[in-house]
Amino acid sequence: MVKDYKQQLEEHIKALEKGYDNLISILNEDIEIDIETGKIALKDDKIKSYADGILKAAQASDDFLLRIKSKKTELEELENEGKPITKEKDKPKKSQNPLNKNLQ
Repeated sequence: MVKDYKQQLEEHIKALEKGYDNLISILNEDIEIDIETGKIALKDDKIKSYADGILKAAQASDDFLLRIKSKKTELEELENEGKPITKEKDKPKKSQNPLNKNLQ
């Protein structure tokens, strides 16, 4: 069961990453500009729709990043059999102040 779930989780992460890449491709697309006027070549009513779509794509890409991070953490925990993952920021730092050396 664990192996099956691990494989599903890996596939889910890959799908999220692909979705994120697709959203970023959309956000990186250049909008068509009217050469004569130098303005966006969309009608006024379409500009708002386009802007709303870009905003939603940006918000979705942020959501995808959070989900990817969450699923990768879940996968790491599964691979480490539930042992806590020690990160650099979680490790206590030694003080450089000589007055604090007795506190270490």
